[in-house]
Amino acid sequence: MSAVISIAGPDAAFMLTDGAGYDDDGVVRTLGYKVVTAADVPLAVNTRGISGTGKALARQICALADRVGVDRFLEILPRVLDELRDDPELAPHVSGANALERLR
Repeated sequence: MSAVISIAGPDAAFMLTDGAGYDDDGVVRTLGYKVVTAADVPLAVNTRGISGTGKALARQICALADRVGVDRFLEILPRVLDELRDDPELAPHVSGANALERLR
């Protein structure tokens, strides 16, 4: 039930998302920010699915981009996504929604 809209233009990109956190029955349980931003580089990440897993994953992605820079991060992103998708601890949480596969 999450909503994410991304729009890429020649000079800017925009991401719109809802702020609702749902339980397994689709009931809104929390309201808040779903977007995580990198501290030092221009990168924002939004995830869908299990909130705690998504936020942890988004924070790791932003931390990596801060460490290596956006250009290098985008270069290695396919490999990073492959490794995350194959991680036995994360796979049950992300593979159901095919979140990582959709990013490739």
